[in-house]
Formats: sequence, structure tokens, C-alpha cells
Amino acid sequence: MAKDLIAVIDLETTGLSPWRHDRIVEVGIVIVSPDGTIEAEYDTLVNPQRDMGPSSIHQISAADVLRAPTFEDIAGDVLEILANTNVLAGHNVSFDANFLNKEFERIGVALPPLPLLCTCRLFGRTNLQACCAELGISFEGMPHRALSDAQATARIVSFVCADNPSLLDAHRIRNVSWPYVSPRK
Repeated sequence: MAKDLIAVIDLETTGLSPWRHDRIVEVGIVIVSPDGTIEAEYDTLVNPQRDMGPSSIHQISAADVLRAPTFEDIAGDVLEILANTNVLAGHNVSFDANFLNKEFERIGVALPPLPLLCTCRLFGRTNLQACCAELGISFEGMPHRALSDAQATARIVSFVCADNPSLLDAHRIRNVSWPYVSPRK
């Protein structure tokens, strides 16, 4: 891969534990270069095929996801995006990775182990908006919606890369054999 492409991912879910049958209800992915150039964005609601659970944080209702694709429907899209990047980042990205791993496991696909660049760990702040405010980065859109949170996190990642370009060295995805699932067309 000629240049670094960072997949900044954010998920909204029915709850906090993929091991207790909580599911993904929204996926937001921003593909960004270290200089902050947005290369692509992906955003979709996901039908969790179960009740929504508490939705007071993300404000996504059962009616919103009723006709949305299932995770199985979008799995190929997500894999195609991730396979064309070489860094996976997010704010508390291990939470998102756990949900992704569990959703792929449900459809019989194992994700390879991946290094994760976590802005939450870098700055010691769980609150994404507070992290943005501290760094003087604008937060646009609705908090706790996947694409808005991924966009804000992408701005943080670009900020960090400008300050320390070698940060990506330890987080690059190398020699990974990605599973294949047909993307939607």
C-alpha cells in the first residue's frame, strides 16, 4: 500500500456486551489519511434482529432499524473497507472491535488479530466530546451517532499524526489475511 489509510470506526449498539447478546445498530467508518484528508465515509443503520434495549444515548429507535440491513448483509462491505486500509483506529476502539469480532463470529467469519490505535487510551478521556474540546477540535453532528463520532475521532487521529507521524508505525496492519465475504452491490 503506497500511503497510509486509516479506518476510523465507531459503532452504536443495543448495550455494552457482545457476549450478552447485545448487537450493533449503526456502523460509521471514516477513511482518512494522516494529514486529515477524508478519503471515504461509510454509514449505515443495522437491524440487530432483537429489541433495541436502552436507546437514550444514541437515540436510534426500533422504527429506525426495522428496514435496515442486518450485519450479515453489510459484513462484506465492512471487510472490503477494512482490507483496503492499514491502520484501524477509534475512540475506545477495543469496544468496537469486540462487537465486530462477535458479529463476524455469528456469521462464521473470524477476523484476524489487529493492532488498534485508540484515541481514548492516548488521551485518557472516555468522553469523545471532552477530548475534542481539550484539543480544540470541533465536534460536528450528533454525539453518539456512529458517523459523527467517527468523523470527530478522525480529526483527533489526524491531530495526533501531525504531532507525531511515527505513531502509526506501531499500529500498521501488516501481513494480514483478510477473510472474504461478498459486498453488497
